[in-house]
Amino acid sequence: MKSEAERLAIQWGLPIIIALFAVAVRLFFKADKLSLAGVLRGIIIGLFVGAMVNLALGDVASLSDGERGAIVGVAVVLAEDLIAALLNLGHQLRKHPERILELLFKAKK
Repeated sequence: MKSEAERLAIQWGLPIIIALFAVAVRLFFKADKLSLAGVLRGIIIGLFVGAMVNLALGDVASLSDGERGAIVGVAVVLAEDLIAALLNLGHQLRKHPERILELLFKAKK
């Protein structure tokens, strides 16, 4: 039986390391427009999204540690784009709230 420290290291250590590697890969492909603020933003967003995905997957007993780590890594690589898309969607909904009603009413037909 694993001790509490070993369990926490497996549950959080591996996903955090994978998240940091995913952030590094993402930043490597954006190397032409790197800045300190951009690097810090990427790290903060990546760790936030990685932690949230890891928490969400923590209760899924059928996932192995490697599978959970892989899902966390993919989510972190896509994190900045997903957050930018969600922020843009929220901005558009605030700007034109009637559009969501139109979409809902069209979907019911």
